[in-house]
Amino acid sequence: MKLRPLLSASLVAISAAFSAAGIAQTYPEKPVRLIVPASPGGGLDMLSRLVAGKLSGYWGQQTAWSSTRSWRPT
Repeated sequence: MKLRPLLSASLVAISAAFSAAGIAQTYPEKPVRLIVPASPGGGLDMLSRLVAGKLSGYWGQQTAWSSTRSWRPT
């Protein structure tokens, strides 16, 4: 019967170690690029610039945006 508390304690210790390693990681590691499928100077472009600025401050990472009228994935 004494094996069960030992097993529970070791499980808690292992899960705490893995959760601490997950918190230590930074996200994102690379600069973020936002692609806005709208014409430059429009309302969506202005909104994307505001969002990019807020995300840059929140993440602590550089954000860039591209405004194109007809963007298609490659």
